[in-house]
Amino acid sequence: MAAPQNSQVMGEMLKQGHVRKNWKRRFFALNISDRAVRYYVDKSMAKKKGEFSVAYATIDPVEVSSKRASDSDNALRVTTAKGGKKFVLECSNTAERDEWVRILRETAKGDTRESFAPPTSGDGSVRNDSAFSLHLR
Repeated sequence: MAAPQNSQVMGEMLKQGHVRKNWKRRFFALNISDRAVRYYVDKSMAKKKGEFSVAYATIDPVEVSSKRASDSDNALRVTTAKGGKKFVLECSNTAERDEWVRILRETAKGDTRESFAPPTSGDGSVRNDSAFSLHLR
C-alpha cells in the first residue's frame, strides 16, 4: 500500500545545535509529499524552530560523542543536497533510528511507493512499543 500524498511521519528526537553543539529535544514532522522536515519545540507544533529539505539528501547512521554514552549509536546525520547543511539527530533507540533512516532515504530519493508501515517484530507482527515514537499520520 502506497503512502498517501499528504502523509506525515512524526516523532521526537534530540537535535544537535550547529554552533554550540548542545542537544535539544525537538518534535519532527516529515511531510512526504514535499520532502521537507519541519521541527518544533514540542508535539503541540505551536512553535516551529526550523525546517530542511530531504530531497536528494544523504542520510546516514552515525556515532556521536555524547554525555549519554549509551545513546551514542542511536544518531543519524542528514546532509542536505542544497547547501550541504548537516543535521545530527539522536533517537531514543537503534530501532527508531533505523526506521527514520529508512523512511528519510526513501523520501529523499522520491521513492514513496514503499509502504510506511509501523515497525514489526521478528515474527512479522506489528510491534506495540510505547517508547517507539515514530508514527505515520
